[in-house]
Amino acid sequence: MATLKELSVPLLPVAPAGSDDDEAHTMARIMLEDIATSLTGPDEWEPWQAVLASLDSLPVGHRTNLGRFLLDALSAVTTAEAGTTAWRMRTFIAGPDQDQLGFAVCSALTDRTRAAFSAWLQLRHHERGEDADLGSLTSVGVLLTPRADGYREWDTTVQVTSGDPELSDADLRVYQDLWNANQAGAEQRL
Repeated sequence: MATLKELSVPLLPVAPAGSDDDEAHTMARIMLEDIATSLTGPDEWEPWQAVLASLDSLPVGHRTNLGRFLLDALSAVTTAEAGTTAWRMRTFIAGPDQDQLGFAVCSALTDRTRAAFSAWLQLRHHERGEDADLGSLTSVGVLLTPRADGYREWDTTVQVTSGDPELSDADLRVYQDLWNANQAGAEQRL
């Protein structure tokens, strides 16, 4: 299992939000706005309010860090070699009563990369539940993929995993081989 780096920040920083890196803080805000404005009708609002609340629970002190990660990752994955898929990922684990948040950036949005992202989120969710009751846990994942059509800079995909994903031993081994052996965000052929 991967070693987790613990960071602690004040919940109410003294400096104004984002003053340490305005570009990065703006990136985090835009990502949240992308998700909020993608809803098409009132039928979607109720379930997505919980997702947005979960994402918004990330302490202000971590948002600049997240935004910088996303900006750097988008820049890095756009230079992936032909025939490879580049990934960068970060997980934020808050307290035991809060949702786990996972953020990934991938060089391409395909059915295969969507399935790989789903596998990554399910694996991280499962690993978090090894020491807790999976039935009460939720993990929210956000995937950004660059676009080259000039319409937008990236696509935003959201996935939520709640409760026990009921991974078979075979699925768990495949997911661990895929994601735990490549913690550094190395390029993969998918």
